[in-house]
Amino acid sequence: TTSGGGGAARSASTGSTAQPSDLRSTTSELNRTRIKLADAERSKRQLNRKLKSVQDVADTAVRHKEEARSTRVRLERVEAELTELRKEREESRAVEGRWADFREDILGTLGVHDDEAYDGSSDDEVDVVMAAAATSSS
Repeated sequence: TTSGGGGAARSASTGSTAQPSDLRSTTSELNRTRIKLADAERSKRQLNRKLKSVQDVADTAVRHKEEARSTRVRLERVEAELTELRKEREESRAVEGRWADFREDILGTLGVHDDEAYDGSSDDEVDVVMAAAATSSS
């Protein structure tokens, strides 16, 4: 009976020694799980930072695209205005040239040379033309 009692004590002590082993295994498993969780959380934070960075880049790209579109529209409008202004300038130069020709014709008809007719003052030019007209009519 003593050996039987000793056997029960051994099996209880064997069971007791098995429990710390199971506990170590469970603790080890728990630590591995904690490490995996910490790694997953760190990866998640890194991915969230990357996501925010990519979103910022995308937002900037969208802003740039919109600015480019509005600038392109403005450029087209300004180019059309420039073309119109150039056309008006050419027309104005043509009219100015016709007026210069008309002036030369009048002065030629009156017998006044261009260098005698104009010294920069419009009143003097009128006086010269009037004098030439008076001379030619007398």
